[in-house]
Amino acid sequence: MASQIWNDIFNKNMNNIPKNIHNNYELKLDSVYGINNRIDYTNLIIYSIDPENCTDADDAFSVYKENNLIHLFIHIADPTAYFNPIDPLFDDIIKNGTTVYLSNNEPDHLFPKNILEECSLINGIKNVLIVHTIINNLNIISSKVEYGIINCSNGKRFSYESSVLNLDDVLLLSLEVSEYLKSKRNCSAINDLSLVIPIVKDSEVILKPDIKEVKMMKNMIAEFAIHANTIFAQELDINNLFLRKLELHDKDYDNIHDLIENKICASYTNKNIKHDLIGTNSCYTHSTSPLRRTSDCIVHFLLKSKFLLLESPFTHEQLETFADILNKKNKEMKQLQFKDSKLRTFQWIAEELESRLNPIKIKVKLMKSKGFFINLMIIKIDNMDVNISYTLKMNNKRKNKLKELNEINSIIINITKINPFINYDEGTLPELDAIFE
Repeated sequence: MASQIWNDIFNKNMNNIPKNIHNNYELKLDSVYGINNRIDYTNLIIYSIDPENCTDADDAFSVYKENNLIHLFIHIADPTAYFNPIDPLFDDIIKNGTTVYLSNNEPDHLFPKNILEECSLINGIKNVLIVHTIINNLNIISSKVEYGIINCSNGKRFSYESSVLNLDDVLLLSLEVSEYLKSKRNCSAINDLSLVIPIVKDSEVILKPDIKEVKMMKNMIAEFAIHANTIFAQELDINNLFLRKLELHDKDYDNIHDLIENKICASYTNKNIKHDLIGTNSCYTHSTSPLRRTSDCIVHFLLKSKFLLLESPFTHEQLETFADILNKKNKEMKQLQFKDSKLRTFQWIAEELESRLNPIKIKVKLMKSKGFFINLMIIKIDNMDVNISYTLKMNNKRKNKLKELNEINSIIINITKINPFINYDEGTLPELDAIFE
């Protein structure tokens, strides 16, 4: 009963999302950005670890040891090999901004189907952008950007869950390398990989934390992405072509996991800044998800123009315009994904309360509140880490109650009932609302 009610609520709230543009264009096989003189790496064994049922795999890796040297190859899909910045397809992806991932639909991809099939690192021979790093005695000897060809059929493909059941020598070496890369950053850990994200299966919601080993694999992939993004940024910066930067504008949530997993919470500017949350001493830019983010494609075009000794394909004014458009799209996407996660978490609470006798324990953090609203953050549900915003309307009685609670950092509440969500949070969790009465 609860599942049906909340699925209806979800669909009512999330079904009117504008769709991405998917015009069909032929692949441009003679584009200058296709880069003909690629290195043949088809002999490498390719490993990829993605969310279950992923169809837009835009990163993979290879690792091997030879003569005490560890070679790490981070392979990135290369959709910009098949179109130019002046093509109509580029205009379409600027308007799209990102792939849209919502839990009631298949992904609404950034690119049309033929680009995805040609570029996704799932099987077959693929063009890729590569960061090739050589490590000796826990010291990076070199890291360079390369353009290569790999054979994705010559390798192993896993979900995060299945990867921990198949730990071979390559994955163990990869984990060792990722730990080394982490040690080279100012931050000792990636901050919020412990957050629990609701998953929908057969119209019911699953909310459970990852086991330690799965977190370990997610950390590894995140470290590889951070390393590659840092090297790409340095490459552009050194050559005075760095016109794209990632600048966090909302540090309250500290969503490093979101940055890696495409839950966009970033602002793209033309400033060259350091990425403090990730802890890199160097510049940082996003470029490891070109099948999912238009901004990454722009970085790829800039990298290629440097490699090919061409002028930048974009003027400063164009980049400013793109930044404005993508910031707006990214903000919209962030809001959608927060709402998706909130509604599915509420659905899980409703389904749980229907099937169990004991209450659900939630931990609520008081956020900065001003004006007409009290801003709260649900940070734990039954000892699972979550980030679910909850807002109440301010009135004089609640304002006085808020003053009483100001010295308290967080509140623990037993939840025994939940009401259907109708446009606003208030009334959904009456026992939470009652704290401020």
